[in-house]
Amino acid sequence: MAQVDDHTCGNPIPLPTIQRFLLPAQFNRLLEVSFQDYLDRHPREFKYCITPDCPQIYRMDMGRDMVQCPSCFATTCLSCSEDHEGFTCQEWKKHRDPAAQEQLLQAWAEGSGVKKCPNCAAFIEKNGGCNHMSCHCGAHVCWVCMGVFSYDQIYSHMTAAHGGFGL
Repeated sequence: MAQVDDHTCGNPIPLPTIQRFLLPAQFNRLLEVSFQDYLDRHPREFKYCITPDCPQIYRMDMGRDMVQCPSCFATTCLSCSEDHEGFTCQEWKKHRDPAAQEQLLQAWAEGSGVKKCPNCAAFIEKNGGCNHMSCHCGAHVCWVCMGVFSYDQIYSHMTAAHGGFGL
């Protein structure tokens, strides 16, 4: 006679049958745990909304790039699970990377003819006139070497070091 293992029968028990033997709170907890287990085993099929306080779960729809949460209306990219409507995943990653943003800012500054004040790091622009730049922080800056001088010393510096004011 073969021994039967009751723990592996594999026959599903109908929910109404289970519900008859459990208290309502127990039955609801069983449903919650079962649902959570199903979600955990299917991470590519279901996603949680990216809004921290939103409990919404949505099914991945591979026919679309973006999905909108039906509860809080947050937009989410199905590829990277970020809210970057109007950007590609790659553009958004670059947008969120401080080092990449600094590189883009430096490239813009070099191409636009602006420099950072050596005293406060604010951008300053020379669009004409002499090489004496006055920053909003009060620094007097030599545009050629970006040295900071007092108002009394800037013109003597430009004459001695650079041969004039550079008008």
